[in-house]
Amino acid sequence: MIGKKKLLATVPLFAMLLASACGNGGNGSDAGTNENGTAQVNDGAANAGTNGTNEAQSTRDPVTLRILGSSGFTEDIIKSITPELVAKGIKLETEFYDWVTYDGKQKLAMTSQGGDYDVVFLPGNYTVLWANSKAALPMDDFFSKYGYDENDYYESVKSYGKVDGSWYMAPFSAEAMVYFYRKDLYDAAGLQPPKTMDEMYETAKKLTKDGMYGIAYPGGPDEGSSSFWSYFFWSYGGKYYDESMKPLLNTPEAVQSAEMFAKILKETAPKGVATWQNEETVAAFNSGSVAATVMWPGYLSSFTDKSKSKIYDKFAVAPVPAGPSGKAVPRFGAWGIAVTSNVKNKDAAYEFIHAFTKPETMKEIAKQTSTASKSINADPELRKLNPTLGASADVLNTAQERPSFAESAQINTQVGNAINSIVAGKSASATLDDLQKTVEGILKDAGYYDK
Repeated sequence: MIGKKKLLATVPLFAMLLASACGNGGNGSDAGTNENGTAQVNDGAANAGTNGTNEAQSTRDPVTLRILGSSGFTEDIIKSITPELVAKGIKLETEFYDWVTYDGKQKLAMTSQGGDYDVVFLPGNYTVLWANSKAALPMDDFFSKYGYDENDYYESVKSYGKVDGSWYMAPFSAEAMVYFYRKDLYDAAGLQPPKTMDEMYETAKKLTKDGMYGIAYPGGPDEGSSSFWSYFFWSYGGKYYDESMKPLLNTPEAVQSAEMFAKILKETAPKGVATWQNEETVAAFNSGSVAATVMWPGYLSSFTDKSKSKIYDKFAVAPVPAGPSGKAVPRFGAWGIAVTSNVKNKDAAYEFIHAFTKPETMKEIAKQTSTASKSINADPELRKLNPTLGASADVLNTAQERPSFAESAQINTQVGNAINSIVAGKSASATLDDLQKTVEGILKDAGYYDK
């Protein structure tokens, strides 16, 4: 029974809906941001025009916005909209980092009402934390001001972006994991992309030979295993908690899905996969030594980059295979933009966010990954340009995310470490029994159950 302490928010996604690091989904970031792996600053100096929403802006007194985000295609989108913001007297100072650095900085910023930042890019599961920490401002007036149609957003996106009925972020991406595979190798072997997880295992076994590995996905500790095992867990019919928030982490579905997750990696992935997160997995697929991967669609730009990828013209995309439940339930990820409580100029922040999320810009985002907009994702021309768009967007109403509440990051770490130890060879049943007790203890100590 849940005690007096309430969930900050258990976000529903046609069930229970996040990268820590749930934010790894949705932004397709590579490790690092520039040559020295730190921040990238865009000093788009304002030199003309006046912002129609703020008469104080001028060429002599430009408004400076400080922006924090995770590295990825979003940086290129910002570069594309900088000229129009410059013309309105808005200067951008951006800091985009690899996920681990970004995650630490956003957590520090959250504890100080946004810190020195005016605008923060947030993975969907962090929105509720920023809202309940009073670090982000409600944004209902933003949607009204610019005439956004809420009906064009997926229900899952609304569940992330809204807290207690109010918007706290402007969403731009919404994506589900997809199956990337080497079409040349599959064609040569007379294989089709697998429809079930059993087929995924058998296909990977057939292709694991002569220095080629059949498949890889992150099996590293913390977020790596937590994130990708969730897809297996849900597709086996499992769920994280029951209606009273009792964890269900050692059920038969949990044990069987963990065993399959580990079996595929141990028998068909490169050695060392038990240490891998997204970046290492993407690099392995790009190297040409792995025949398939389950990954976020936002990494498409890395796979098609001729300077990084040996397989830029050799791969294809399919939906992720289904589990024994008969369903494929990939992990869902979303990103949006929030205004911090310490914002220096809210009107300028809104101008930036509108420039980033207006339809013309969202169409550019759709060339990288599926968006939060149903109508844009359905555009047949965009689907031709982006091979991941259909495979991701068509399951956004069935994809799920781990519940988000105050202790969820701590629990996700425990889950990831447990699954990682199973990949390394420990008993799934015994390890998940221990995990169940650990998570029950965390929730009990936090006051979710009556003492």
